[in-house]
Amino acid sequence: MSEETLREKDELIASLLDSIENLREEIQQVRNNNRILRRVHSALRSANMALRNKVEIAQQNDELFKHLGTRDFDAKVTSPEEVGLTEPGTQVEPLG
Repeated sequence: MSEETLREKDELIASLLDSIENLREEIQQVRNNNRILRRVHSALRSANMALRNKVEIAQQNDELFKHLGTRDFDAKVTSPEEVGLTEPGTQVEPLG
């Protein structure tokens, strides 16, 4: 083999080794990104479940409020004659 052919092969081998190293670095970056995305995905799922639980509790509270809103209360609520806070004991009058 000629010296030129050997030099070309050496350059090709060096180029291939450099490409392999670049690919290894890219693979490591992809693995790190994947790990981060898995954590984000897990956190989003947890947040989603927490929000669903809050919505369920809010719906239960709404139903309870509707149920309580249809019942008669024991006291008559009066409105103040002036704007502002009422005097203590003047807003709610007992029925009986």
